[in-house]
Amino acid sequence: MASESMIIDLRRYDIKSASIMLAHAFQAYAPYTFAIPDDERRRRRLPAMMALNVRLGFYYGNAYATSPAMEGVMLTMPYPGGEFTFWRLIRCGMLSLLLSGVATGQKIGLVEETIGIAHEELAPGPHVYVMMVGVDPAYQGRGYASRLFRHVFSFADERHQPVFIDTCSETDVAVYQHLDFEVVDRRPIPHSPLQTTAMIRSAR
Repeated sequence: MASESMIIDLRRYDIKSASIMLAHAFQAYAPYTFAIPDDERRRRRLPAMMALNVRLGFYYGNAYATSPAMEGVMLTMPYPGGEFTFWRLIRCGMLSLLLSGVATGQKIGLVEETIGIAHEELAPGPHVYVMMVGVDPAYQGRGYASRLFRHVFSFADERHQPVFIDTCSETDVAVYQHLDFEVVDRRPIPHSPLQTTAMIRSAR
């Protein structure tokens, strides 16, 4: 494993490889299996969908990796200032999501709308939002996610800000609780079998 100090900022030419890795990491994540039930179609579509998130983090927030090998990637946004405006989404590739199909876009929209409402209600003040964190399946369980979180916690603690994260995975909830996040909200995603859980690590 690379040394803990080797957390790096993504560079523009890392966007593609980070997107491909995140697509592997999130292939079985419930919101994406809900939006794209067919495994093969989801495998083809996810890299472009992940690229939207990576570009958002790269251009408007922070995008980190555990090393140039991209074992783990984390995308964070500062609040205020990290809002997902229409033009930011267009610049970062939202059209590729629309090309995935109307039904897929509507389902992803339901998830993002519910998460966005909860985020605004529960974290109105300055904070760091962990938009996405993923570890290549080949490297999971080796501490890469924890290294990324510790890096972001250091950033947030310097500013005495809380850290907000959300997930639709109960497995993730347990992992984040181990990292000192507390559950602050659970709510269903309308017209779906999904539930999103919002969690906050308090300011230090």
